[in-house]
Amino acid sequence: MPQKTEIRRYTVEDIPTLVQIVMDEVPKLPHYKTVKLAPDRIKFLLDNSAKDESAFCTYVMTADNEIVGGIAAYCVTQLLSWDKSTGDIFLFIDPKHRTIDNVVSLIAAYVDWAKRRKATLIQATHTSGYRSEAMTELLKRRCGFEVVGTLYRIQNVGELP
Repeated sequence: MPQKTEIRRYTVEDIPTLVQIVMDEVPKLPHYKTVKLAPDRIKFLLDNSAKDESAFCTYVMTADNEIVGGIAAYCVTQLLSWDKSTGDIFLFIDPKHRTIDNVVSLIAAYVDWAKRRKATLIQATHTSGYRSEAMTELLKRRCGFEVVGTLYRIQNVGELP
């Protein structure tokens, strides 16, 4: 049975662990297979956002003071208006702590952050392929999202004419 978890904003002390989690877990995601991860870029982003969550947020899930999950998201001014738009970048929960309640808790922390940013467009993606139907239902029924389309990407960018 998973231990009780807590959600909190990341701290500077968490950055090395978060960089390692991203370096380990993001390559497993089909959506990011064309992205060459740069640990120095990840560290730079986390360093520069540690005290200012206006454009980027990361919340971590801990159990016994160990990071066992997290969610990262961005907030930008929309291209066609002055409204704010947010989107999730990465959600991870260690397999030993993957429960519906833990997923919902991380997503709720993200949504709360987006609302504090006064975002008028709050987006969630599911690009890992992990339990797609279950995640779609969870996002719709427990988290209040609606399906508005499908995300497409070109797989072999280097092979385009």
